[in-house]
This record gives sequence, C-alpha cells and structure tokens, in this order.
Amino acid sequence: LVTSLDVTFFTPGGQPAAEFNTMSAHVDQNKHDVRPGLAERNTYQGVLYVWPAGPDGLSSTTVVWPGSHRDVWPDMMDDPAFVQTGGMGLHYSEISSMANQSNALGLASAWAENARRVVVPPGGLLLWNSRTVHTG
Repeated sequence: LVTSLDVTFFTPGGQPAAEFNTMSAHVDQNKHDVRPGLAERNTYQGVLYVWPAGPDGLSSTTVVWPGSHRDVWPDMMDDPAFVQTGGMGLHYSEISSMANQSNALGLASAWAENARRVVVPPGGLLLWNSRTVHTG
C-alpha cells in the first residue's frame, strides 16, 4: 500500500455555488508511463470528505464518468500527447491536453452528458480506479 497527498480542496461555508467550472476532466494513469510497474498496475485513488459534499452544489466535490475506466481510457491513451507524456513518466492525462482536438471535443461533449457529481456524507471515503475520467 502506498499513500500520498495530491490536492486538497474545499469550499468555505456560505460560499455561493459556482456558475461555471473550467474543463479539467482527466485520468491519473497513463498506459505509456515508462516508470517501472505503473503503466499496467491497477491503481486507485480517493478522497476523504471531512465535510459533506451535498447535492445542492454548495460544496467542493468530485465528479466522475462511470465506466470510463473501461470504455474511455483505452481510447484516450491512443492520443499522441499521452504517448509522449507517458514517455516522460507523466501520469496525468487531461482531455483538454489531447493532441487530437476533434477527439478531445467529442470526449468533452460526452463528459458533459455522462459525468456525475458524487454526493458524499461527512467522514465518507470515495475510491475510484485511476483510469476513471474525473475532476475535483
């Protein structure tokens, strides 16, 4: 078991809900990663919610594309940009960074249709496959 701390995020109480979010949907596993064992290993990540992430949109939360680790990730990894970054040992692969902009636009549209905001109670631990398209 290996653990690490990546990005912390939260929304202070009383903050209005965001009207707009930038496109940052990504996966955290690159099948071209040259670092030993990382490309083919099953990896998972998660968020421990100290405060609730409710359905009202007034708190930071995670958004996932269910099933994308099986249906979307393999196609994303065919993109030349991710082949190149994997060769440099980089795992982070954001849809908006794809070299094939036509495919990126198609995936962004599919993201808007298929992504789901996750509601998590305080103290809840959300885990997902690192090949899952997500943000937050």
